Amino acid sequence: MGGRVLLLNNYPMDEAARLVREGTYPGQHLWGCTQLPPEWSWELPPRAMLMRSQDSGLARRMKGLLWATVGDPVQCAWAWRQRTDAAVVYAADQQSAAALGLLRRVRRGVPVVVMVHNGPRRAWGWCWLRRVDALLVLSPAMADRVRGRLPDGPPVHVLPWGPDLESPVYQVPKPDAPDLDFVAAGKTNRDYSVLRQVAADNALSGTIFGRGEIEHFERGKVRLARGSARYPEVMAAMARARFVVIPLRDSARLSGLTELADALALDVPVVVTRTELMPYDVERTGAGRWVDPGDGAGLLRALTEPLPTEATTARARLRASYNMGAFGAELGRVFAAASRVKA
Repeated sequence: MGGRVLLLNNYPMDEAARLVREGTYPGQHLWGCTQLPPEWSWELPPRAMLMRSQDSGLARRMKGLLWATVGDPVQCAWAWRQRTDAAVVYAADQQSAAALGLLRRVRRGVPVVVMVHNGPRRAWGWCWLRRVDALLVLSPAMADRVRGRLPDGPPVHVLPWGPDLESPVYQVPKPDAPDLDFVAAGKTNRDYSVLRQVAADNALSGTIFGRGEIEHFERGKVRLARGSARYPEVMAAMARARFVVIPLRDSARLSGLTELADALALDVPVVVTRTELMPYDVERTGAGRWVDPGDGAGLLRALTEPLPTEATTARARLRASYNMGAFGAELGRVFAAASRVKA
């Protein structure tokens, strides 16, 4: 069984699709659709109700109200019009398909499958998620959280998040020995203050790719460069690093998936703020080390003490299980199961 997948999200997926096609963006940014089994095809909506910087204050407030109640009405309307020959709607975020979820309450429309990242903040969000056909999560801890809130809700599936190992963006040269102590590249839910202090106090070398500027540390001395780096540039820097650092501002929120996948693809260990929401335990699997929030001494130890020699072999095993090929295969099975109970 197969068919069409209508992919919704809360950011412009057409640009991500273009970059994936040209080989400068890995396929995981399309949330498994590039690795679906061949019996499935997928499509993006031509438009979306996205917040734009030029919107007036009133327009932004009205859009915010719509988003909080029915999700993205533009994407939902498109999916509704496509419902006669679509197999499933796949929302890669936990809000854009809210209107379609509400329609599923009366068994109208095609099946809806939703990726839950952190869980809705309002009871209303949990209400409409109860009505969809399947929920996807990225860690066992998140699965427990969702099942606890929706004990009689739709089935919850834990998918093996990881890199698109076939992407040319990961085909970058690696030095015989790393010449950077660290690279950090995330922008959402990050706190780099401790990393900056540790680098400056201990003469570390590395790069922080921030929002609108890049911080180059050379033996503790920082040089700022305005602008942003392209994805291949970030991958080239990661390949030179001893560790990829993912310091979370709020460890109760799932963040850092992009850097976690990139580091795994490049076989670079990670240092991550301790959280139960990551797809796997980075220490137990050999992916790297945990560090407690605000623990500068712990971060320094994590960046300077060598990992066990068997960690490289452990990361290879991890890469074989957590990747977009495995993710896409499981996604196809979820879609097939949802389609079999199609209204």
